[in-house]
This record gives sequence, C-alpha cells and structure tokens, in this order.
Amino acid sequence: MSLLPHGMGTVQRLCTFSSVVKAKRHGSTAQIHPQWEQRAGQSGDIYAAWCNLLLMEARHEVLQLSADTAVNNGLLLTDSTGNKAGSITDQVYYDAKTMHKLYQKVC
Repeated sequence: MSLLPHGMGTVQRLCTFSSVVKAKRHGSTAQIHPQWEQRAGQSGDIYAAWCNLLLMEARHEVLQLSADTAVNNGLLLTDSTGNKAGSITDQVYYDAKTMHKLYQKVC
C-alpha cells in the first residue's frame, strides 16, 4: 500500500508527513520515508525527515514524583494546608540503539 500517490508534490508530501507525525502514527511515518526517498532521491529534506523521525522515536520522557520541595524545574505540589509536599519533575532520555540508527542513516 502506498501512502504517497504518484504525482504528489513536495508540499503535499510534507503536509501528509506532518499530519501523520501529529497523530503520532510512527509506523506510518516510517513507511512514508522510504517511499519519499525512492521518489525524490537523496536530499536535505530526506535527511531532515529521517532525523526528525528517529529523534522522535528515540526520545523518552520520564516523569518523577518525589518528596523533594527544592526544585527549580518542575511542578511543586502543596498539601491541603498550603505546605510544600513534593514535586513532579521530568527527565528526557534518548534510546542508544535508535540514536545509533540515526547516526548511521544521516552520516
């Protein structure tokens, strides 16, 4: 099944790609890239699209709930009396295998 009809212009392909990414259908975007690459050949747009897709797949954000009340970046929690009770912070991690795949694809 082709996700990109023949004759589809670059702007239309980018709009299709953007709508798929916004819907977080990564499997679909992974299907679009090879088709686009085959039709358009190697270009900066293709490299940027692969980079964006693989970075999005590699990125994992983890929320952490803790009793720490001395946070600068995060959500400070208070109890029913207004006293500081804890915080929610986040950490972003990148999957090493997916990042390796990214480096192989674009380098």
